[in-house]
Amino acid sequence: MKPLLGFIALALWIGVLASAVGVVYAEHLERKYVFAVEKAVQHHDELEIERERLQLEEAALAAHGRVDGMARSRLQMVAPNAGNVTLVTLP
Repeated sequence: MKPLLGFIALALWIGVLASAVGVVYAEHLERKYVFAVEKAVQHHDELEIERERLQLEEAALAAHGRVDGMARSRLQMVAPNAGNVTLVTLP
């Protein structure tokens, strides 16, 4: 009967040790994944700021007055007079 109790005690001790190793490993994975999530959230925030900056830049570059001024100065474009306009009607 004594060897059986010794075997049971050894099995329980190995079980406790394995459980402790499992807890330590689970904590390690949890910290690793929390760090990865925080890094992803930070990257998302940086991309969101960059997107907003680009939207403002796009709006500034596409402003009607800017496009009109560039067309007149760089391309020497002018509005056509009434004699140069042809009206096309659909049948």
